[in-house]
Amino acid sequence: MNFRRALITGIALFALLAAVVSAASPRKWALVPGATPEQIKDLIRTRDVRGYYHEDALLIIDENVNEFADLASQFPEARILADVEPSRKVYILEKDLLESDCPGTVRAWGSRIHNALNRYNAEILHSDSNRFIAMLPAMPEVGPSLFRDALLRDISLGTEILTVPEYPLESLLQRNQAALRELAATFGTEGQEVDAARFRLLDQVNEDDLRYYLEYLTGEASDSPFTTRNAYSTQAHDAARWIADQYTSMGFTTTLETFRDDMSPNVVAVLPGRRYPDKFVVLGAHYDSRAIDVNSPTTDAPGANDDGSGTSALLHIADLIRINKVSFDYTVIFTTFSAEEQGLVGSRAYAKAAKERGDDIVYMFQSDMLAFNQEGENFQTAFPSRYTDSDLVELASRVVQKYVPEVDVCLTDACCSDHQAFHELGYLSTQIFERCGPIADNQYHRPGDLVNRPGFSLEGLKYNTRSLMSLLLVFAQGMIVN
Repeated sequence: MNFRRALITGIALFALLAAVVSAASPRKWALVPGATPEQIKDLIRTRDVRGYYHEDALLIIDENVNEFADLASQFPEARILADVEPSRKVYILEKDLLESDCPGTVRAWGSRIHNALNRYNAEILHSDSNRFIAMLPAMPEVGPSLFRDALLRDISLGTEILTVPEYPLESLLQRNQAALRELAATFGTEGQEVDAARFRLLDQVNEDDLRYYLEYLTGEASDSPFTTRNAYSTQAHDAARWIADQYTSMGFTTTLETFRDDMSPNVVAVLPGRRYPDKFVVLGAHYDSRAIDVNSPTTDAPGANDDGSGTSALLHIADLIRINKVSFDYTVIFTTFSAEEQGLVGSRAYAKAAKERGDDIVYMFQSDMLAFNQEGENFQTAFPSRYTDSDLVELASRVVQKYVPEVDVCLTDACCSDHQAFHELGYLSTQIFERCGPIADNQYHRPGDLVNRPGFSLEGLKYNTRSLMSLLLVFAQGMIVN
């Protein structure tokens, strides 16, 4: 008996030791170009995939040579990047895709990023014309948030800094996929009465109300005190309180959630669900703004399009919910984030806290940059081509095509906004954006991002607000009383 107990104890200790060693062992990474959408889905189901973009998949796989051999046989262009220690943070740095890009500006961006990463002793795992994958050096005194802040100060203009997700993307297929499949199967069978009520409500979205919210936020209204909403500014705190007051007056339970002492808070407005109060549908936008210097608390940064447009859309939708006494099966959370411009800091703090609480966020929809219309183009509602769930995007596209026929529905390579923070943690999330191609707004991240200027379209914002509201009505199962 003693021998058996000792043997069992020894086996248990060996297993524990093996687990510890395995957890601390480096992991091999591979980049897989040219995967089709169906192949990407299969890879997510069968491999430990942590992120993908365009038609490339970034995989983290245990140190098993046979697995790499199998991967290479399926994808001859697959590239092994490096061994990555679990304790070290990995970032994807992407250039903002702009309509005005030329080869010279892209090369200059790449040179600037390469030099900055070298200054921080980061190991570059991969680079191409508009993307770097880099591993943070193991320096205890420089935490990931401080590293991101410092790096942003060096390369802030035109760069998105993304954290490689902590969880395999396979969790996207497990979390709330059954509800998504059921909704996809039944969408379009709601009946004429439900459709008519939804169209009546969507027709109430109007340019005058959107202009009111926008011009107050940008400082273009005569009674507005704002010249910036940069997350480091005192004016951003004032903007947060003003936004919270609007939600409260519309019947939402509203809180200001502080996540960093030196930044303005997130504004969180909650409307309890009728049937599933413990299941949440989140609508997001970010109210903070920036100029060329991402951290300047004093430079004028009106941020009409980025992202006063998304913030105004949320406020207008919330008011229409109040006016029409709309109720929802799911609890609806309007989350107006701060510090998106500093690297999704506010949304990452919110999503992390939600994950730790065990919040059942069924869907998350972000609205960012909804109002610029390129001359000669139709109005558009675009969904991201990566850092999202393709099945969610497919159904969301069907919803918008049905309820907002005035817009072209498409995918965009423009990246990234606060939905990314939820995607990293395994929540089903996506975003709506103003156009199918890259960013065309010539006042992007500049003091000229105002409502009253060429290219800014309140009509386009009206249609994209309708797109966002149609998603809320369908995915949160809204019931319209009036």
